[in-house]
Amino acid sequence: ETAAAFEKIGKLCGQSAQATAARKRFVLETERIRAATRERKRPRVFYEMDAGGGRPFTVGKGSFGHDLIEAAGGTNVFGDTERPWLQVSTESIVAAKPDVIVLADAGAEQNPQRPDQVAQRAGWHVLAAVRNGRIHALRSDWVARPGPRLVLGLRQLAAALHPGVVAPPPSDEVAP
Repeated sequence: ETAAAFEKIGKLCGQSAQATAARKRFVLETERIRAATRERKRPRVFYEMDAGGGRPFTVGKGSFGHDLIEAAGGTNVFGDTERPWLQVSTESIVAAKPDVIVLADAGAEQNPQRPDQVAQRAGWHVLAAVRNGRIHALRSDWVARPGPRLVLGLRQLAAALHPGVVAPPPSDEVAP
């Protein structure tokens, strides 16, 4: 849907050729990442949007965060929920047994979370993701809204889920 929006916006702005080129680059990069991770083991991912004062917000089916996890070669531990966004308890996160935790609010102006903070949360020490140091902060400006930079967030997420298979984007990279 994000790629399709490029052409709609480009047409409205009188920039159809540039928008078509941007859509093609976005789709090609997305497909390249999908292909690189397709045959890999799909780690179980907890995607934290916001710490939520002790009950983190996460993504479920129907959200672009869920779609990012799938495209990056992961399995959303809350992907069977019918709500696109939900608030979850520590107990439900522990029961979900994530292999990887990603923080989509890193760098956000309000309540940004860091991996070291998450690792110190009460009860989280039992999670494989915490024990194995697989807590990754994503750039919020790359994953917070479905626009051209979303492909950078996808690449960053795929690199976190599949180290050595997909190279992370440089921190100063701009959208294709």
